Amino acid sequence: MKGYVSIDEMIKIAESKIKGSIFEILGTEKFLQRALDSAEIEPVFHFSGYGVLQAFVENKFYRENENIQNMWRFDGYFRDRHSNMFHFPKISKERLKSSFRNLENDRFILRSSGGYIIDLNYFEYVGSHTKEALNDIDVKGEVTILNKGAALFNEKPVYKGHFGHEDLIDTIIIKRDDVYIDIRELSKVLNLEPSAYDLTLNTPKAIEGIDRGHKVTQLNTPIDDEPTHHKSVGSMQALVTTLIKMAEYDKEHLADPYGELNKLIQAKAEGLGLSVKKDFIAKWLKKADEVL
Repeated sequence: MKGYVSIDEMIKIAESKIKGSIFEILGTEKFLQRALDSAEIEPVFHFSGYGVLQAFVENKFYRENENIQNMWRFDGYFRDRHSNMFHFPKISKERLKSSFRNLENDRFILRSSGGYIIDLNYFEYVGSHTKEALNDIDVKGEVTILNKGAALFNEKPVYKGHFGHEDLIDTIIIKRDDVYIDIRELSKVLNLEPSAYDLTLNTPKAIEGIDRGHKVTQLNTPIDDEPTHHKSVGSMQALVTTLIKMAEYDKEHLADPYGELNKLIQAKAEGLGLSVKKDFIAKWLKKADEVL
């Protein structure tokens, strides 16, 4: 599978891309959390176990048959189906957060306990009836389950009825090393050309490629009143450094770009031996308010 990077590779690419841009105020972790929570990035993960798929049959088949179970045992790659959560208007804010948002974690628990089948190393039908009766048939006349949604289970689930598995809850834990990011999704979020990298699933060359000189476009927009003295804040990066060093702040502090937050940043900058004007700080605080 080409075109995927690991979580660590995603972080390094994002750090390189947002450096010097307004998004650097957010920090790499928060920037990526926003993309994950909004399902702009839906990670792919490796899973080995059991899955129950929707049976693609007509209503007549349901009426004439009992205990329909389109169940499979498989090993392969699945896409997180976090975007499905947005179809439920009354769902809690916590459920709208991605299962993979805590980027420092070694393991992740799937909130939906399911995924879309992307690629399979092994698969075996273990359900009721015949697999041909319950699944789509491709142009070659063979059963196809790729890109289908599956409820995942560590052990073979035991249930009765067509949808009895929906009442079963299994905790699916995914290791960090088994999570992969689609470079097309990451590129879209970062406004980056995918062909700029030679990225291969489970291959460290992706990050080595950056170090070898592959192009990473940075957003270095000049600011009219940005100070240039050697003792001043000469770039957005330095300004962000002062923001980070000033500890925590809330979004409401950004409402007044010339208020207390502005003064705190000035004070922290001076403590670092830097000089920065309040108008310069205010410009970036206004922009930060737009993206936070």
